Amino acid sequence: QIDDRFHDVMLDGELIVGRGAAQLHCSKDGGKSWRAWGPIPIDTAAVAGGAIYAAAGGHLYVSQDCAQTWRTLTPQIPGAWRARSIAVDRQSIYLSVRAARETAPLTTLLDGTSDGAQAALSFVDDRDSRRPGGDVWVTHDGGALWQRTSLVLDAWLAALDGQIWAVAADPMIEGAALVRRLPLLAAALDGQLRGARVDTNALRASFAFPGRDKLLRAIAAPTFRSLDEGVTWVRMDEGPIALRTALERQRAAQPAIDRTPETPRRPDRGGGRASAAGPSGGEGGRGGRRGGRRGAPSGQPPQQVQRGPRAVSSETFFTLLDPLRLLARFNSGRAFPYPIGIAAAAQQETVLFGGIDRTGQSWRDAWRWAQ
Repeated sequence: QIDDRFHDVMLDGELIVGRGAAQLHCSKDGGKSWRAWGPIPIDTAAVAGGAIYAAAGGHLYVSQDCAQTWRTLTPQIPGAWRARSIAVDRQSIYLSVRAARETAPLTTLLDGTSDGAQAALSFVDDRDSRRPGGDVWVTHDGGALWQRTSLVLDAWLAALDGQIWAVAADPMIEGAALVRRLPLLAAALDGQLRGARVDTNALRASFAFPGRDKLLRAIAAPTFRSLDEGVTWVRMDEGPIALRTALERQRAAQPAIDRTPETPRRPDRGGGRASAAGPSGGEGGRGGRRGGRRGAPSGQPPQQVQRGPRAVSSETFFTLLDPLRLLARFNSGRAFPYPIGIAAAAQQETVLFGGIDRTGQSWRDAWRWAQ
């Protein structure tokens, strides 16, 4: 009985660690008893080797006894910083520092109008290898000496089989990667957010089935791997399923305050219901068509839709621009079963599929692949 809602649950051997709204909770007896810790808001946490790692307030706290006692580490990172992600590989601790809170609307990526959009697109196009606003740091001696790695990026981190993985966490970077990967879908979304009707025939190529392996391993954001403890990083086209599992878990635990609020819909502007259907369906396009007629006097042509696209939250933007997210959310099982959840452990992978049968009833089924 814990009066705290868990945003994340981490398992390591006998340890169960839950990250709540204000505290970390640890159990080492299968959940029968718990110990809570957390005097200040926690940025991120990880569990590895029987130890708990929690970053908060410019410090890194480490507990070897299920949150009973803690050791405080102070990384030599200049300026005020907040941690994004932690990964631990034997004696090495990797810490990524997050960028400042997103300010520019992600919709500026659709036409590259903002400085942030241009910088993100340049990074994705590999014209600029540095992305200001984030860094990945490492210590190999338990926390006494910290060094900045060569990866200058706000990233989600994961240590898998001696390999260190980093996935871009800045919403601008992930959005830019999707824009470049799916230009037809990006153009359709841009038009829809401006009030235009979506031409579904032009989107078929964006929603082609990529194959099982790519479907399960694909990661929308730029991904990097290091085999030499962070000295060098190589950009990868895809990662193991365990990486995607770690990525989705960390994203789900991200505080909601980092998301840009949705722009309220104005009655005098066109624009589809982006949060309801999106480019794959017709509701958004029909909403945009109705929006163009609203308010026009009888016998006069409809008013022109404003040029600037309607701003939406990061979550909505990614859902509408990423076929994997969009199909899983809106079209699961209408054409074929679609993965809506994924998990991985040693030598096995488990995927939760969702579908809709011929009677219109939804169903869920889990499949396991053993290596």
